[in-house]
Amino acid sequence: MYSGQNRASIPYRLGFLAHGITNGEHTAMTFAIERNDETGAVTVHFSEPEGFPFKFHWTATIALDGTMTATNMVLENPPLPEPQPAN
Repeated sequence: MYSGQNRASIPYRLGFLAHGITNGEHTAMTFAIERNDETGAVTVHFSEPEGFPFKFHWTATIALDGTMTATNMVLENPPLPEPQPAN
């Protein structure tokens, strides 16, 4: 689960740069975890922490064999990035 969680959090670590928000891998977020009783798979729902400037979410599902599938991160009304000076 640890390595699956790391791969699942990659959108969070890289997805906000285009919107002028930098963050590291140790930034707070909200997790909700559920288990499918039929398959045993575990789904983790990731979303913004309280006070974050906009809403985001994605999910990652880890099967019993350790394989993981994840949705794309959805950003809801993110701020526009600040214009950058030309080099």
